[in-house]
Amino acid sequence: MDLRIGEVISQSFAMVGRRFGPLLGLWAVYLALQIAMAVVFFTVIGGSFALAGVMGDSPFAAMGVGAILMIVLFYVAYLLLSFATSVSLTHQASPLHSPALTQSFGAGLRSMLTLFGLLVVFFVGYFAVTLILTLLVGALSRAGDAAAFIGVAASLVLILYLLCRLAVVFPIIAVEGERNPLSAIARSWRLTSGNAMRIFVAMLVFFVLLVAAVGVLFLIFGGSFAAMASNANGPGDFGAVMGGMAIFFIAFLVISALAAMISSSFMASLHAGLAPARETIATFE
Repeated sequence: MDLRIGEVISQSFAMVGRRFGPLLGLWAVYLALQIAMAVVFFTVIGGSFALAGVMGDSPFAAMGVGAILMIVLFYVAYLLLSFATSVSLTHQASPLHSPALTQSFGAGLRSMLTLFGLLVVFFVGYFAVTLILTLLVGALSRAGDAAAFIGVAASLVLILYLLCRLAVVFPIIAVEGERNPLSAIARSWRLTSGNAMRIFVAMLVFFVLLVAAVGVLFLIFGGSFAAMASNANGPGDFGAVMGGMAIFFIAFLVISALAAMISSSFMASLHAGLAPARETIATFE
């Protein structure tokens, strides 16, 4: 079906307004999980360094294979938890159903194995596409600067095309409950067929609106910070420093939360615009 860009954009912001509470709750829960995981990780790593110091070894001696492996596992786990956050928010923001907060949270956790498989597939695909495009641009560069420019431009177009065709992979996993990463990719390819340009325009319009919204928030918080700084009693004013830090922290949390919720709502609305409720339900009957 043809994608209606205006409907997708308006529905993206409307769903955030309708389900603001559950969306904010999900974001806060996942933020707490990420903070807890980071605390555990840095506690273990810090303990390893401290133990190495007590034993008289260099702190970097603690960075053995085990520590390096733990860093890699932490990074992968953090990435998967970030993806699960997006899946839960997308599940909650979808106009195709009306889930409870616990259902959306469970959808995110249940998708982690699928997300890991998707991460592996994208990782392999990224290097394969990069290798092919690098060889192509390198070959064209031998024919002159004009040919090299054409090669780079064609590569950029190809990358944007692939991003548009794979734009609803996360909503398919989140809303439709698809657990096979390859099947999710294949379904995204089918749903976006004939709509790549519309998806690109929708993404472009949404990005501009999101940047404008973030800019307004920056002006609001920046104005508060400037007002506080103007009332400070010199550079050593402790209250002004702490107030500035508090405003910065609150601004970071507000902007991060709104950006995550609105972006996930956009992906959910994009999926809904390509896969009506009856088609989504029929897929898993």
